[in-house]
Amino acid sequence: MLAGSLGTSAQGTFPVNGTQSTDKSIYAITHARLYMEPGTMVEDATLLYAEGKILAAGKSVKVPESAVVTDAQGQFIYPSFVELISDYGLKPQTVATAQRSNYESARAGAYGWNDAVKSDFKAAEYFEADADKAAELRKNGFGAVLTVRRDGIFRGTGALVSTGNMPARKQLLEADVVSGISLNKGTSKQSYPGSLAGSIALVRQTMLDAFWYRHHGKTTERNLSLEALNQSMQLPFLFEGIEKYDLPRMLNLAKEFGLVFFAKGNGDEYQRLDLIRNNRLRLAIPLNFPSAPDVNDPYDALRVSMAELKHWENAPFNAVMLHEAGIPFALTADGLKEKDKGKFWERLRWLTKHGLPKETVLASLTTVPASWLNTSLPLGTLKAGAPANFFLSTGDLFEDSAVMTQHVIQGIKYTVQEIPEVDVRGTFAFSGNGLSGVTVKINGHYHQPKAEFFLGDKKGKGTFSVSGKRVLMNVRGNDSTTTYRLEGFADKSSWTGTGMSPDGSRFNWKAEKTMPSTGSGKPDDKKAEEKKEEEKAERGTVWFPQTSFGFDILPQKKTYLLKNGTVWTSGEPALLLNTDLLLVNGKISAMGQNLKVPAGAQVIDCTGKHITAGIVDEHSHIALTRGVNEGGSSNSSEVRMGDVINADDINIYRHLAGGVTTVQQLHGSANAIGGQSSLIKLRWGRSPDELKFENAPGFIKFALGENVKQSNWGEGWRYPQTRLGVEQFFLDQFLKAKEYEKERQAKGNEIRQDLRMETLLEIIHGKRFITCHSYIQSEINMLMKVADSVGFKVNTFTHILEGYKVADKMLAHGANASTFSDWWAYKMEVGEAIPYNAAIMLKAGVNVGINSDDAEMARRLNQEAAKTVKYGGLTKEQAWNLVTINPARMLHIDDRVGSLKVGKDADVVVWNDEPLSIYAKPEQTFVDGVLYFDIQRDAELRKAADAERARIIAKMQKDPEVKSGKAAKPVEKKEHLYHCDDLEE
Repeated sequence: MLAGSLGTSAQGTFPVNGTQSTDKSIYAITHARLYMEPGTMVEDATLLYAEGKILAAGKSVKVPESAVVTDAQGQFIYPSFVELISDYGLKPQTVATAQRSNYESARAGAYGWNDAVKSDFKAAEYFEADADKAAELRKNGFGAVLTVRRDGIFRGTGALVSTGNMPARKQLLEADVVSGISLNKGTSKQSYPGSLAGSIALVRQTMLDAFWYRHHGKTTERNLSLEALNQSMQLPFLFEGIEKYDLPRMLNLAKEFGLVFFAKGNGDEYQRLDLIRNNRLRLAIPLNFPSAPDVNDPYDALRVSMAELKHWENAPFNAVMLHEAGIPFALTADGLKEKDKGKFWERLRWLTKHGLPKETVLASLTTVPASWLNTSLPLGTLKAGAPANFFLSTGDLFEDSAVMTQHVIQGIKYTVQEIPEVDVRGTFAFSGNGLSGVTVKINGHYHQPKAEFFLGDKKGKGTFSVSGKRVLMNVRGNDSTTTYRLEGFADKSSWTGTGMSPDGSRFNWKAEKTMPSTGSGKPDDKKAEEKKEEEKAERGTVWFPQTSFGFDILPQKKTYLLKNGTVWTSGEPALLLNTDLLLVNGKISAMGQNLKVPAGAQVIDCTGKHITAGIVDEHSHIALTRGVNEGGSSNSSEVRMGDVINADDINIYRHLAGGVTTVQQLHGSANAIGGQSSLIKLRWGRSPDELKFENAPGFIKFALGENVKQSNWGEGWRYPQTRLGVEQFFLDQFLKAKEYEKERQAKGNEIRQDLRMETLLEIIHGKRFITCHSYIQSEINMLMKVADSVGFKVNTFTHILEGYKVADKMLAHGANASTFSDWWAYKMEVGEAIPYNAAIMLKAGVNVGINSDDAEMARRLNQEAAKTVKYGGLTKEQAWNLVTINPARMLHIDDRVGSLKVGKDADVVVWNDEPLSIYAKPEQTFVDGVLYFDIQRDAELRKAADAERARIIAKMQKDPEVKSGKAAKPVEKKEHLYHCDDLEE
């Protein structure tokens, strides 16, 4: 069966128009060094193959008399590589701009509703051989390639193909070996999904739909997309993300649905090695080392961020660090920039010179990738029965001097590099018509000779090539202006041949060796110097996160005793003078005067200082990535902000410097029913999942007003487009959820699980709480009436700048208020906002908090709270509670944070002054008893960052492209601060 599938001579089902040549010969390659598999090399061995497969390989292989024998004395033979990431043989897709007002699928047929789900695509059915790309793959050592359509979220199945020049029916090895998946919608023009969170939600709902359809779906409808997905569900998934945190996102989906996957890396995996090792993630690592920007201009250099600088230095060591961490991986040529396409072998050799064992490199290109595929073909080895896929080289291919000469694919030989039959190196003097006084010096390796021409002592001009024993040259003659074209044959001591003179006459010429090769010429000396410089490359330290103010070692929990401070408890009594606070194992262990210093405790003298609970920001959009709004649907309650946490956002550190320790990450306000919130603690340097507030209650964003009805978006958008429509939409969705619940209770799993409806039912049953973007009193009243009629509560009205008008109704409903201190006049619906709003609502009995909704304002929420002392006459204690215990209550986490009390989480801030003062600055900020911000350490980190920047820039200036002036000018990547109405990723 193997011979039938791999052989090139079987008759098959295709008739031939004419005679047919069949090759049933047995081929033997003798006296070679065979790499049977990584770590197993056999000297003076024989490889026997026929009809596309290996018959035998090893030391004592008997060669049949009829075999065609090739003596490969001194040459190495390697099993062909396996490329895991490619779209070889598939037509590229044109990426179109998604249209916000396009809600329907443009695809004809009984396919799924969303065009980003392309699970019915089969690469095997669309594969077309490409001779030029196949030759490039062979040149890099690849004999088998996994080709997958790289478009959409569910991408269909990938095919395993060979890189030989033969019809597609011969190249196709396996039809369905993986199922492709990504978090990028690709060419779909539909408005949904319009964010990373929406893409993840689409994956989740589509998987649930597929499970339901498998058992119940065909009785009500036909969905070819889901049928195809179910057929491919047992295959390994090939995941392609765009950055390191996409890996845990896919991992969470895989755990949720029982999927097996491997992923293409992005070169930044070294930044989170623990996450990869602990979850045994399988990665194909690219060799796309970042290019150095032109940093010679000191002001241009300021455009390069610390993250970019450190990644430039560390990215080349990505595979080395994975290996040191004990993480197996594959390597891929995919992702090399156009200018680096020919540097694949150079990059592999660089890795072996910088700590990656050759056996690991070879395994990462052969047995490791082969083991991840759904195929029975024994790829990546030279054992009997394996495909006859291997290549020959003049030496150890991980050494600079070696050259691949021949690549055999399915038993067919392809020449990669012609090797001279004789060593033509040396200095040769010409004689013949007009050539006296001309010499050529041939240096370099014998299989890649390089020529320099001279006329006397002066450098001349010419071209040179050799194939077998035949040499071809264009040479400037002794008058230095005319060119002679020469052809001839070489042996070790002389060359002879015929030439064409500038006037068109023919003549005989000869070149005699006058000096042996020196082993190097000037060009080679230059390259040797560059390589010598390259060999000095050293990695930098990895920071967590790898940006300014990152930690080289993450801070840990310790026992701290804060001595003799003024404690703002945010409880009763409100102020404690000359009081100590003991933090043990992440909790507040004791409060009081003259506490005993425990063994090993670090004492911080807080005399003259103020100690508070960490600030809680009820409304934030920091530390989110690739979109804060999923506005492609009026109900996006299936979307989860917890899926798209960006743990590297510098605003986490900035917030800590402002005394903030907990934030609610909210969906935006583009639609009536938005996405689910995420509650995080600002544990700077930790991974996204480690930021999440453990066992936090569920919240969701609702919205009213201009943003929802798309006042400023133009015509042609989705429903609803009026405030009346918004009210009707809420009623419709909740009534629909109740009907859905009745059907599920009656028929169970026969009814499709709808994540949107499930989320609304959580609200109805009090398991998920609403934070509602709101401004004017009519809409606030409207939503409370809808809630009362349907049977749910609005937990919090956020912004609520006309809350002072309806405070009594909010109190009766049981709603909290999270507002701004003094924002107004930034759009029509805030025209009646007043700075007394918070005080009026608080005095009416409503639980009130001050929020930021802004990455900059959050760093001075203490001052925003202080404004209510002026506007409304609140006491200082009441004002301080607006940013601590009050928002903690509305988030239902006041049992853990928001106030200082024994047993609560040690989220504590030490201020240099009264916290409501404009002069107050946090000096230490603790989260769970871990000191994440310290004002003295901050100063040290600033100095360290300046020194690190200077060091890396000096290193960049030695980069060949920077030195030559070929490096691109830096482009500043501006920080994007999300707001409620942001619609783009």
